[in-house]
Amino acid sequence: MAALERLGPYRIGRKLGRGGMGTVYAAEALDTGIIAAVKVLSAALGRDDGFRERFEAEIDTLRKLRHPNIVRLYGFGEEDGLLFYGMELVDGASLEDELQAGRRFNWREVLQISIKLCRALRHAHDRGIIHRDIKPANLLLSTDGEIKLSDFGIAKLFGHSGMTADGGVIGTAEYMAPEQADGRPVTNRCDLYSLGCVMYALCAGRPPFRARSLPEMLHMQRYAEPEPLRTFAPEAPVELEQIVADLLVKEPDRRIPTAMVLARRLEAMEHGLLRRERRSELDAADVDNEEFTYTPNVPLDATLVGTQVDAESSPPPEQQDELGFELRSDDDLPPTRIAPSPHQQRTLAPGELPSTGHTESGTVQLVGAEEAGPGQPTMAAPVGATKSSLASPAKRFTSVEETEDVDAPPVASRGPLISPQTVLLLGALVSLAAGAWYFLQPPTADALYRRILLAAASDKSDALSNARPDIDEFLARYPNDNRAPELRGYRAEIDLEKLERQFQRRPRGGAEELSPVERAYATAIRAAELDPELGITKLQALLAVYGDDAEISDRGRQCLELAERQLDRLQADAPEQLAANLEQISRQLARAEAIESSDVAKARSIYAGVVELYGDKTWARDEVARARLRLEQLPKAP
Repeated sequence: MAALERLGPYRIGRKLGRGGMGTVYAAEALDTGIIAAVKVLSAALGRDDGFRERFEAEIDTLRKLRHPNIVRLYGFGEEDGLLFYGMELVDGASLEDELQAGRRFNWREVLQISIKLCRALRHAHDRGIIHRDIKPANLLLSTDGEIKLSDFGIAKLFGHSGMTADGGVIGTAEYMAPEQADGRPVTNRCDLYSLGCVMYALCAGRPPFRARSLPEMLHMQRYAEPEPLRTFAPEAPVELEQIVADLLVKEPDRRIPTAMVLARRLEAMEHGLLRRERRSELDAADVDNEEFTYTPNVPLDATLVGTQVDAESSPPPEQQDELGFELRSDDDLPPTRIAPSPHQQRTLAPGELPSTGHTESGTVQLVGAEEAGPGQPTMAAPVGATKSSLASPAKRFTSVEETEDVDAPPVASRGPLISPQTVLLLGALVSLAAGAWYFLQPPTADALYRRILLAAASDKSDALSNARPDIDEFLARYPNDNRAPELRGYRAEIDLEKLERQFQRRPRGGAEELSPVERAYATAIRAAELDPELGITKLQALLAVYGDDAEISDRGRQCLELAERQLDRLQADAPEQLAANLEQISRQLARAEAIESSDVAKARSIYAGVVELYGDKTWARDEVARARLRLEQLPKAP
């Protein structure tokens, strides 16, 4: 086969890679000069009529994706029997390449990558598109540190062909959700499971499961439990380990439900860990500046000498008491003193309790305020004794018999002070009071959090809104809980959705009670319903005028956030909608040109209508110019 020089609008350059599906080239778009990656599929796929239909349908669907963390699909085509598609060329390497090179990502890097991928997945899932094959090989890290998700929908496209890239089966199965391995229907949560596997691999340097064959890997994905993340990445926070474990749950219904919920949990975790680190730094600074004084709870007439004793110098068992302390006779006792420190030496003031002194070798010596009397042993602390053990008083056991007064006269037996019936009644009253107290107690933070998560995971559109009372109660009772930032995000989301519904239901009139920001937003979204381009212009103007105003009200700030969301949606959908509009106009112009010879008046009215309707639209400039030209060329009406 001769070397390719051109495919569609692309001038083919160097080969970037080759696999079982086809070959990837660097290419330049002749009309725009954009450097793209062009994937040319194998000739065998091009001869498959069923695949050709799926190819066109699936690739056309993927053109809807417009997100900074998704590799953009520029277009697709066929030439000389070869199917190909052009996509954004990312200057960098895949995460698989980084892992194969031995790179271990720290947990902060994994956190940032995962949050960006969550946003990309939310963009796709909101449009009904599931990736189906999230793995490090499909995650591209550009030279400027941006993460890009590639090959959207390619797993679905090639899943019917019976073909796969060289060595790609096992690699894909390592990150495949259990329901995919079972052949069950694929949902958004499959992507979240695969993302959990990727997070595990980036932290641990290996995927959750390793197998020697594809069947073994699929079996492990369905039934095996992975080792905890911190087994291989001990530096990872416990919170991150728990989130990854929640993503790798076998049952889809028990996983984190959406990419948005996952992103909010990761952001809340990041915020909480940052606060904890700052608090730890402050606590450490306080500890460094504090001076601790330790006073042992020992008798004043005892001498406690802490020494570093090795096995050879330890006294025999008969010279040790029950705690392992060395017993010495009274003759062995040194004079009453505090053992001298290298830093200071002093004698005890009258009545002063003994305190610890640190010797140069790190041992501790405690000496009684007076010489030990007869029968009072000196105790030498065994190796490894702690402050608490040294401070414990000498053990003593006194039997009950020793406290009885043998000379006391016997006490006459008396009847019970309280009757059994009274005891039963009091017990019933106490039980009733305890039960009432228990049921009147406010719910715990964990109970509230579980109820809120169940609402967030529900498929009902109003489930999270109905959980607003639980969210408010959690934040009121437990404002310092590390889950509070996540729930504040839920509450903000509920407020935004409520405000958006209010604007959608607001009648055309009655804008006099709105603030300038609210009025401008209402005008922009109404304009966008009829003219997306005009809506984009008005929303951009709104954000430019009020976006940096620090004195804007809370409701105005919510309107600005809604404006940003609406602008993102319009800009993502604008190319597709504009293309449809241009196609409609072109069809009408073609119809007018076809009837010029038979019905000049009708053709003239179509051309004039195009000029009237779209004369002020920049995106229809070429079509309007075409209509004006035809009007000039038509014979004048009699």
